Amino acid sequence: MSEHYQSRIGCCIRLQEANVHHHLYPLASHPLVEKIHVIRHLPLTSSALPNLTFHGAPGRSRLHRFEAMFRTCRRLVNQRDVDAFVSFNPIPYGMIALLAARGQYRCPVHLGFIGTDWYGGKQRIIRRLTTPLLQRADLITVTGEGMRQQAIAEGFNAPRVCVLPHTIDVDAFPENAPDRCRYDLITVGRLAYGKRIDMILRATKNLLPAHPGIRVCIAGDGPERQKLETLTQHLAIREHVDFVGHVEDVSNYLRQARVFVLSSDSEGVPFALIEAMASGLVPVCTDVGTIGDVIKDNENGILVPPGDVATFTRAVCSLLDDHDRYATMRDAVVNGRGQFAHAHAAAVWTPWLERVRDVTSRRGDAAAGTGDER
Repeated sequence: MSEHYQSRIGCCIRLQEANVHHHLYPLASHPLVEKIHVIRHLPLTSSALPNLTFHGAPGRSRLHRFEAMFRTCRRLVNQRDVDAFVSFNPIPYGMIALLAARGQYRCPVHLGFIGTDWYGGKQRIIRRLTTPLLQRADLITVTGEGMRQQAIAEGFNAPRVCVLPHTIDVDAFPENAPDRCRYDLITVGRLAYGKRIDMILRATKNLLPAHPGIRVCIAGDGPERQKLETLTQHLAIREHVDFVGHVEDVSNYLRQARVFVLSSDSEGVPFALIEAMASGLVPVCTDVGTIGDVIKDNENGILVPPGDVATFTRAVCSLLDDHDRYATMRDAVVNGRGQFAHAHAAAVWTPWLERVRDVTSRRGDAAAGTGDER
């Protein structure tokens, strides 16, 4: 088989659409990939991913959806329309791909752990129960070195586990102009309980006496929004906080802000953080997941303990009050924005795609010997 052979990849997934784009773009645009077959419960309405074919797998319930996904994956394998599978959120979507990939035409499978699917309590229990199945994956990617060491400690094969950096189209995120920013603070993400947006609001209340003109942007929507808006009334900070809802293109808001804040109890490495740093914002984030692989404390941002409003407040205040400290950290952020370019993720995919090509080649040679070429 030619070394220029391009593989066809199946992707069993259920991420938010923006994250589907982020995770798959380095793969979909890779020179070793011909096409990606996305198996998802809902179509991708706004993604501009190249070489993508969508396969719907709706269902009246989760069980029906999982069954539909398995049937679709299995059909793609049996028809030899895919050479390998990738999946993010391995439980259950990677497990579906692993089961579908078994059989006469078994193909390599990748599992990508990206956040709460590794650190969440319920997910941790399920993962340990299903480790014998998950260990069959040919490549396991994680968001940072800490998660990689944990995976190895849990029995995953070390050579198969590697860090896949979260990357974006850096050019799509123009740098902010700190002296002309509308917002002092911005956070971006789903307004759910574990994101602890209430910490940001309480910190804003604490900052108000020294910064009476403080402005905060909260970009995102979710089940906690009404409760959070009510909290701003209770804290008497409503006029200082803009809830702008879900935003398709957040770059416009990011370049209008100075400091990115993230207060989650659990994360991997959120793309919102990557986008903010690419835009030149200095981050103040809770030290959870593998965020510490991206933020070097007091160098290109500040890490704080989860749930600690007082420390969170002091960290933000130090950036708002000390212009030299802010400028030094912002320079470090801007100088490091190149690490978020898609080329870094593509480089991780290359060795695996070369192995996929070799497996496909051997399978093709064997089929040719029996007159069963695809």
